[in-house]
Amino acid sequence: MESIAFITNETLFFACVLGLAAIAGIFAERSGTVNIAIEGTMSVGALGYCITSALFTSGGRINGLNLDVPGLEIISLIFAALFGSLFSLLLGLATIKLKAEHTITGVALNLLSVGICAAIMNPSLLGNPQKQIDHTVKELALSTNYNNFGNILSFKLFLLIAVVVISWFALNKTKWGLRFKAVGENPQAVDVAGINVYKYKWTGIVISGCIAGMAGGVFAQKLPFTGQTNGFGFLALAIMIMSHWNVLIVPVCALFFGFFQQIGAWLLSVEFDKVVTVETRDKVQKFGELIKAIPYVLTLISIMAFSGLAPGPAASGINYDKSKR
Repeated sequence: MESIAFITNETLFFACVLGLAAIAGIFAERSGTVNIAIEGTMSVGALGYCITSALFTSGGRINGLNLDVPGLEIISLIFAALFGSLFSLLLGLATIKLKAEHTITGVALNLLSVGICAAIMNPSLLGNPQKQIDHTVKELALSTNYNNFGNILSFKLFLLIAVVVISWFALNKTKWGLRFKAVGENPQAVDVAGINVYKYKWTGIVISGCIAGMAGGVFAQKLPFTGQTNGFGFLALAIMIMSHWNVLIVPVCALFFGFFQQIGAWLLSVEFDKVVTVETRDKVQKFGELIKAIPYVLTLISIMAFSGLAPGPAASGINYDKSKR
């Protein structure tokens, strides 16, 4: 029973991270920007989460004040969202102001984020090579034990549900949302109607950065963070395509990917050792690296299978020039 609870909770964790990141990608693309930099934005968001958590944990003191406070996960996620939003401004600067190619810009920002995060998370900067930045935060959940079904009722789940519902309503039931999606389809027509296209593009990029930053924060809450988020941002792009840029379908696709991500991790964990013999464990773990690759193989398959069924926003990735309307 514990193994079932563990698999369920781990699947939900991966689904929450991937689902948030995929919705971040949808906001960018719906406003006409291809955001390959979701991976990098998640990393910067995770960095913000770690820094905030390290300051506010029992070991962190500012001006002699102990900052061990309840609900620290929420505070840290707010700063993760802030870090992600600020980092996303670089994407806006390059693609909106400088008219740079979106994919190349995204790759460059991913590389930049690795350098920034690796440098700041470097233990030697703390003056002690043996010391690590302590960002351990108690999770807001009915149970913090992943072997208990109580962990299902957690803040990360409610965060994903809230983001999905608010995003769907904002994009489909408000005048702002209809204009927002129109910018990603036909910005020239939107401009002719007297609507500021650039304002909506900037808004989409900042919202995308905010949500991706929160996804990075949820990642760092549980998994060790050393400067990268293990390619989750790229998996999120596959989920975005598989869901046909529909926020209501994202959670289903995220659970699918989360399950296989978890299965790969579970087969290599001590939890797997509890339910099989030593011989079986040794046979399975010989293929450890192949097992870890399962989610990424599924990414390639899903992109090939679903990318042609429902094309994304027509103007996504195309730089808008008002003078050429």
